[in-house]
Amino acid sequence: MLQNSQLRKDIAALYEMKKRLTKTAEPDGDTATEFELEALKAEAAIDKAIKALEALDDLIYDPAR
Repeated sequence: MLQNSQLRKDIAALYEMKKRLTKTAEPDGDTATEFELEALKAEAAIDKAIKALEALDDLIYDPAR
């Protein structure tokens, strides 16, 4: 089972990836390129992963347990 500290490191790493993808996904011109659109898709997938891992972190850290 994942330890809570490792899980939080993984979440932090995903936030860093999202930050880089956000910069990549910003269009340079009026229309987004295929590369920028793919970066947006990846960013959305990372958002979902972050939410899932944060929910897992909440379950692990739940002081009522």
